[in-house]
Parts: sequence; C-alpha cells; structure tokens
Amino acid sequence: MSEQQKIRRAKRLLTMAERAMETARAELAASHQKLHAASEERQSAERRLHEDNRCIGASPEWMLAELDQEARRRDVRSALEQEKKADAELATAKQKAAEVHQKHRVLERFHDNISDRFEGGVRRKEALDADAFALAIWARKTSSSQD
Repeated sequence: MSEQQKIRRAKRLLTMAERAMETARAELAASHQKLHAASEERQSAERRLHEDNRCIGASPEWMLAELDQEARRRDVRSALEQEKKADAELATAKQKAAEVHQKHRVLERFHDNISDRFEGGVRRKEALDADAFALAIWARKTSSSQD
C-alpha cells in the first residue's frame, strides 16, 4: 500500500470520527434538553402538589380533593422518575461523547503522523534530487574547467 493510499484511508477514518463526534454532540444536546424539560415538569408538578385547594365542605367534595391531591403526588413521582431517566441518559451521552472525542483525537494524531511521515519522505526525496542535481552541475563544471 502506498503512502498516498494510507493518507487517504487515514483521512476517511478521521472524517468518520468527525461525523461520529457531531452525532454524539447532537445526542448530548438532546439529552440536556430532555433533562431540562423533565426538571421543569417536576418543578411544575411539585408546585401543583403544594397548592392545597381543600377547604371545609361536604364529605364528597373532601374525597374529590383528596383524590386530586393523590393524583398530584403520583404526577410528582412520575416526574421524578422521568428526571432520573433523563439524568441517566445524559450521563450515558456524556460518556459516549467523551469516548468518541478520545477516538477522534487518536485518529487525528494517526492521520497527522502518516501525513508528516509522507511529507518528510517527499522533502528527503526533493533534497536528494537537489543534491544529485547540484553534484551533476559541480561535476560538469569541474570537468569543463579541467579540459
């Protein structure tokens, strides 16, 4: 495999890693939004729970108010569960983003190393060609001066 092919493959790998990093960032942003929405929903449910509208009244009204209060408690528990799930998803997304970022850095260094090695080889070849050309000119001048 030639150096050019190695560079192209390394560049493709780097491009794939960059796409994966963009996807991971988008997932991380979506997880942040889910957590924020779940947190707001929990706060809203807690506010509704603390609004106690029970007052003196007939027994059926009191039972309805008690059932409403129990429904509010269930809403708070449900919102807490959703917030915990969103928090777990956020932690997973952060871990994935960190892993993808690390992989991208490795592939970036790999690509840079291959490119640097290729460029160094090209520079050495150019230097050898320039030295050979200079040696040929010097040899021609010395041979023409001796004649």
